[in-house]
Amino acid sequence: MRFWRGAVIGTLGGLLLWWGLIHGVRGAAMAIGENWLSGPQSPAQDLMTYGGTVYQQYTSEPTQDGEPNRVRLLRYPWRSVTPAQVAAMQTRGLTWLLGNENNSRWQDGGLTTDADAVPFVQWYASQVTAIRSADPTARILGPSVIGWTAYCCAPDIVTGQQAYQRFLTVYQQQFGALPFLHELNFHFYPQTSYDLPSTEPQLASQTQQAAAFAHAHGWGISVTEWGHWAEHFDPSCSPAGQSEADRYHYTLSGLQTFASLGVRMALYFGNVHQPCDQNGHAGFLFNPNGSLTVEGQAHRDFVYGAPPTLTPSPTATRVTCIPSYVRRCR
Repeated sequence: MRFWRGAVIGTLGGLLLWWGLIHGVRGAAMAIGENWLSGPQSPAQDLMTYGGTVYQQYTSEPTQDGEPNRVRLLRYPWRSVTPAQVAAMQTRGLTWLLGNENNSRWQDGGLTTDADAVPFVQWYASQVTAIRSADPTARILGPSVIGWTAYCCAPDIVTGQQAYQRFLTVYQQQFGALPFLHELNFHFYPQTSYDLPSTEPQLASQTQQAAAFAHAHGWGISVTEWGHWAEHFDPSCSPAGQSEADRYHYTLSGLQTFASLGVRMALYFGNVHQPCDQNGHAGFLFNPNGSLTVEGQAHRDFVYGAPPTLTPSPTATRVTCIPSYVRRCR
């Protein structure tokens, strides 16, 4: 009896371990999380808690200690750090993002013209030195760009590819060497249409090209913003009209594309739906009552391997804590 009981327990334990490994590896293969929006309805401490390492972009105070899975964003030209500030932080091995959408003048700019690029690369070099001299284990994300070879309907913008080529050229002219970075940083949103089925191949193609450029230079690639427009970006905030099925499939296929191309982390822009005047044009992962949207369900299904469905339930219950989660349960 003891033998059979032990065999049964051992078999069940093996099956549970196999299930945990399969699903744990799937979730940990690419870190996922939120790039949260500012505003009164945005829970800044609330992380996406599905599998593996979870990231959340933190933009308020990059030198605040702790929270090792928050990306430290330095906005050019307004925010810089010194070696003393980094050294004063007890947490080591943090991820730093140097500049936000530097191919666009409506964001940080800096790489839209050769003249603009000179002060930008000088700032970039100073920040890499400040961070790495105090913390050699820090992870450096290169300038973020929105879109790679195209971006729709935006003034004062160059392509992400043009921006990175300019970054390398001007940096070499200034310093006689290539810039230091661990990962090319890339943002993606629908670029020529609000129609999500036609956007899926754009996302795949743009990410493939950005990844190829990164890998050719020996870098990895990360995505600190991606998603879709839930509403038109205009004063009336009229709905764009995507179906739940299209939103779900777009989100799930995006995660699968990123994972297949070796993207280290993918942060979804928009965690809780907000009014139009508070970036309400963005997609979101949670409803105001905390339940998962179809985008949130796609994240859940990506991690746990649930069969893709084009008719996801709108009433899924939000998971607040997973025992395998690397951070403490709140």
